[in-house]
Amino acid sequence: MDADILINDEGRVDARSASFDLVLSFQVLEHVRNVGNYLSEAHRLLHKGGWLILSTHGTWLYHPHPEDHRRWTRHGLIVEMADHGFETVNCASVLGPLAWTTLLRLTCVYHACLRLPVIGRPLANALAVTLNARAYLEDGLTPEWVTRDNACVYVILARPTEPRA
Repeated sequence: MDADILINDEGRVDARSASFDLVLSFQVLEHVRNVGNYLSEAHRLLHKGGWLILSTHGTWLYHPHPEDHRRWTRHGLIVEMADHGFETVNCASVLGPLAWTTLLRLTCVYHACLRLPVIGRPLANALAVTLNARAYLEDGLTPEWVTRDNACVYVILARPTEPRA
């Protein structure tokens, strides 16, 4: 079975309404111009009792691949989901702001090191191990209430609440 499901230029999936148990959307929402259309299509595809698992950015670098439009706070993302017919059952916060800044520095330094002849890659890899360990420790030290509302990434488990049109 082919797992690729194509989305046409209007943002529609060639599938019957209410034909899926689960819609997965990982790191896509921040790249969508019209969030309402995107979530409406996810809503249309889910059958009664279906689930949406979605991850998107809280704080993160601008990264246009091909476009980049928005970031959310935890509260803002939950409200956005509710505004488009989804009840958020769980919103998990991934990576707090202190660890995020370490990973941001790692990203910049890693790529700078790669430009160095001979020692660049080994140095970059050693820094990656070291700074990832530091970020792990920093995330453990960051109070839960800080990460909860100011995460780098959020993972949402939601279900449709409104009846389908």
